[in-house]
Amino acid sequence: TYIWCLIPAVLAPLLDQTMVLLCLAAVGFFSVAVRYGCERDRRLYMSPVNKYIVLFSAVYMIATITSVTPSGSLFTGLLTVLVTLFAIIFDNAVTTKRQTDLAIRLFVLAGTLVSLYGIYQYFYYDPGSAGAWIDSDKFSDITNRVYSTLGNPNVLGEYLILITPFSFACVLTAKTWPKRLLFLAFTAVMLLCMLFTSSRGGWLGLLFAAAVFAIMLDARL
Repeated sequence: TYIWCLIPAVLAPLLDQTMVLLCLAAVGFFSVAVRYGCERDRRLYMSPVNKYIVLFSAVYMIATITSVTPSGSLFTGLLTVLVTLFAIIFDNAVTTKRQTDLAIRLFVLAGTLVSLYGIYQYFYYDPGSAGAWIDSDKFSDITNRVYSTLGNPNVLGEYLILITPFSFACVLTAKTWPKRLLFLAFTAVMLLCMLFTSSRGGWLGLLFAAAVFAIMLDARL
């Protein structure tokens, strides 16, 4: 169950095939269902935040069904709800601290690969490839915005907001200095890629994430 749920969670930012990701997530759902069907004494774990995930999914599904063109909205709506609910499935697939640590490190590795590709785009891609995301009238000094594997600089920025704090947490929790330096390098790569997105929302979001991180680290901050 853990492996089947870990695969789509780690590969999500690296896959550009939505249907492949959908199938992998469906396998994760199925594996958890089988596990709970075989172990009758097991109960679905619901953290306090999960009720808001379920509420969001329900509202999104209702909005999909009642949209102007339900048939045109159905696939995107179902995809969004499935991926959103996968957070609860993954939460139930992870049962040990060792599994948690491995998942976080794989998330950070995937984020580093995405960021390295974004940095490569900045230096070696044709600036015109990101032209759709550049407002040349208001920001004439910006000639390139990277989007890596996610197809949109702002979406890439959102992804890096989620992953960068995990990378920095690995710096603080690493047991040896070589590991600390490695995760510090990963974090630096992500921050550089975030800079190259030219996503103001991404920058502000990362600053807010840093503030939350600092408070969680030490409330006196």
